[in-house]
Amino acid sequence: MKKTVLLLFFVSVYAYNTLWIYTNLNCDRPIEELKVGYQKYYPSYRIKILKAPLNVLIKKLETQKKADLFITDNINYVYKHPELFDIYYKKIGIKKLAILSLESKITTLNIKKRQLSIGFVSNRIYNIFMNVLKKSKGKRFYLEVKLFNKKYFYQNSTQCKKALLHGKVDVCIDWIGTGFWNKNKKIKANVINSDFYNKDYVYAVITKYSKNKLIAKEFIDYAEERFKMIGKRKSGSKIMSFLSPDLPL
Repeated sequence: MKKTVLLLFFVSVYAYNTLWIYTNLNCDRPIEELKVGYQKYYPSYRIKILKAPLNVLIKKLETQKKADLFITDNINYVYKHPELFDIYYKKIGIKKLAILSLESKITTLNIKKRQLSIGFVSNRIYNIFMNVLKKSKGKRFYLEVKLFNKKYFYQNSTQCKKALLHGKVDVCIDWIGTGFWNKNKKIKANVINSDFYNKDYVYAVITKYSKNKLIAKEFIDYAEERFKMIGKRKSGSKIMSFLSPDLPL
């Protein structure tokens, strides 16, 4: 009997000291870095992250009623399911597209001299990039469709960067933040001006099932402030952020 009571006590403590975050973002490394940074402030808390497609996350939330925080770039799902989410949410940043390449291989001088292969993380990013080219023709961008003799599509950012680092593609179009993961130090990033495409905001939303609403709210505030701070650090043509404010280049 004592063992059962003790076990139930520890299970209860674990539940209330674990912040569950659901996210559909394919750039999950920045979320992991936030997790590590936040746990330094609150060492008694543990953060668990579940990454999956939106419809899977919604189904899990409906059945398991477990998550504290929902981080997404599609707020429409939140509006469609008011029974699952709290009224408190924030825009914690803007996802910016970037042209990623290896600095030693691609320069503005040699890019026009040969045809290149290009990798896209999704069809959506491909469509955005094609629209950017149309809108920005004759302006600041040096990339043109005819420069690319091969196009490749990847399921996530990790696959695309691996192809870039192993020389399977010359250029990768993805959200800028993945270019600043520690393992991607060789990658050069040129931000694509978000004036040329519809911005993707990233939202952090507290669920109605959260057992840690106060901590979840503090995590949101921490994430927002963290991304603002990172967004102000520049290095050459790079903006050191994944969800940076819409800063001028």
